[in-house]
Amino acid sequence: MISRKSIAAALVLLMLVQISCAGQSQPSEVISTESTISETSEAETTRLYYDTSGIDYEGYEFRIWNYDNELDNGWTGIPDDIYVESESGDILSDAVYKRNQVVNETLGVEIISDKVGDGQFACRLKSTVMAGDQEVDLVFPRQFTLPSFVQSELLCDLMTLDSFDFSEPWWNQNFIDALTLQNQLYGVVSDATYFDKLATYVTFYSKQLADDYKLGNLYELVKNDEWTLDKLLELGAGLSADLNNDGKRDDTDSYPLSCQNDGCYILLHAGRIPIATKTADGSVSFNLPSEKAVNALQTIYELMGDDTQYFNRQKYTDYTLNDAIAMFNEGRAMFLIRPIQSLFVMRSMDSDFGILPLPKLTADQEEYGSAINLYTATVAAIPLSVSDPERTATVLSLMACESYYNVNPALYETVLGEKLIRDEDSAEMLDITFNSAMYDTGLIWNFGNITTTLLANTSADIASLLAEVTPQVETAIDKLNELLAEKK
Repeated sequence: MISRKSIAAALVLLMLVQISCAGQSQPSEVISTESTISETSEAETTRLYYDTSGIDYEGYEFRIWNYDNELDNGWTGIPDDIYVESESGDILSDAVYKRNQVVNETLGVEIISDKVGDGQFACRLKSTVMAGDQEVDLVFPRQFTLPSFVQSELLCDLMTLDSFDFSEPWWNQNFIDALTLQNQLYGVVSDATYFDKLATYVTFYSKQLADDYKLGNLYELVKNDEWTLDKLLELGAGLSADLNNDGKRDDTDSYPLSCQNDGCYILLHAGRIPIATKTADGSVSFNLPSEKAVNALQTIYELMGDDTQYFNRQKYTDYTLNDAIAMFNEGRAMFLIRPIQSLFVMRSMDSDFGILPLPKLTADQEEYGSAINLYTATVAAIPLSVSDPERTATVLSLMACESYYNVNPALYETVLGEKLIRDEDSAEMLDITFNSAMYDTGLIWNFGNITTTLLANTSADIASLLAEVTPQVETAIDKLNELLAEKK
């Protein structure tokens, strides 16, 4: 995962000599994650290599299925993170192409990728695994589909493969810590893909409105640990207005905060509160009945129910994401909570904006928390029908290694350049966001339909909600714990 404390450290990587991983053993040093440009030393140019000594797969066609965000979600203008056919002059697209060339040449493979829409993914995967076909070596489905693949016994347990070393920096430790259950892991997030990073939520703010309302330096609030939900609403209060004086609030008015139904889990994760946690033995436990979670949810749903403060685009039929971005561009929302991928649409905005992490839910919260859009973020998994899962683990590891040093800096430069982000402070805010990403077993597994229930809920009566859903949630958790215990 991107784990730089400063964007400068990521940009230092752009200046590294581009060397193939072929035949290299792992040195003991890696670029410091604490470095900045001013602190750069010779030691910081030492990189890790994934050891591929003696490996040659003799031209093997390595087939990947990658969830098609463009087809299903309308993501346009974003280079594919898994496969690019040729160089085009685009820094990010070319970085992906060159990474694959290094992997191909180093391991003697030919990476071939097929984009698969969500409607086809489950059927195709189940069909190939049940038939024992070698149709695919590696899959990147959406994160929220991972549980159904595990329950249908379609995936390998990655913890059984010797070719993986999950202590290496190109693996997302937040995901691994959350999703390793009873010492089993069936999918992993790494630097081999960047769509999970683009699926991370941030808070966009209007610089023009911040100047108009004399809000001061919002970046300093973040750096001083004063950026909270209460502070956000306080700063945006002046924008709450019934612009057409019709006595009701709708999409023609202005608001402190614009978001959608996902605010229920986005703000919960901003408070670093997961739906489910792990017990000491690696089993899963339902966390929402805890006092902290109940209080947090009550605060969140009270806000979401206040149509003078919280604009929920999903209350309006056919009100698109682009409509919400246009509303922000027109100065009718002080703050907009959206995934980072929205930058590729917002770069055409006339008005200037900045980026902040999600606000802390309470002032006493020690760290910021970031939420991930699990409907667009992907996860790497190995089908159970793969004849040589160690080969797949090797290819994925090398893809992640090369991406860590070469694709990630290109991603940062793309986001920083092309007017996607318009100041250096926003870059530091991105670092905070990536480093505080929350991966929640409860959200991804949707035990007892809890994720869907939270998204559909409109009441701040959390006690009644939990009384209704807890039995089926705990039953679903028990079934998973039993399934994992049987697989040991």
